[in-house]
Amino acid sequence: QTLIELSNSQVGDTAVEADLVLPCTGLPPNRPEISKLVPEAGIDDQGRVKVDEFLGVEGYPSLYALGDCSNTGEHKMAAHAATHADTVVANIVLEAAGKPPRPYKQKFVGMIVPFGPSAGAGSMNGWALPNFACVKLKGDLFSAQFWTTMGLKNKMPVV
Repeated sequence: QTLIELSNSQVGDTAVEADLVLPCTGLPPNRPEISKLVPEAGIDDQGRVKVDEFLGVEGYPSLYALGDCSNTGEHKMAAHAATHADTVVANIVLEAAGKPPRPYKQKFVGMIVPFGPSAGAGSMNGWALPNFACVKLKGDLFSAQFWTTMGLKNKMPVV
């Protein structure tokens, strides 16, 4: 389904309307498309691109894979993809300067799941986080941060 099809839909007897819907449901990798770019030997059993410690595609040191399509050993989350991007950009700059690449380092192990603006659950580096910390850290789903990252200049809508 496209964003347009999802923007006005039914959930049971309830009509759901939205200006924008971003499906974030842990979609599986698109293996047919990945296979057009990477040889079959470079794809793992789950359809993800095999990467080395620098996020380079195995066997192709100047080709990088990041985000959900890469087989990094972590939960697939936007926070990790952003760190992947930082690593890849730095490695491209280092490569252009004739310097060795730097390895990808995962910043944290954990997840925070907000349940509306006043509740949540989470863990970080092996520690359970209290409800108030989850709300403080991610109660807005990092919306303001992503609004700015996407280069949107107008004021972010308030939900």
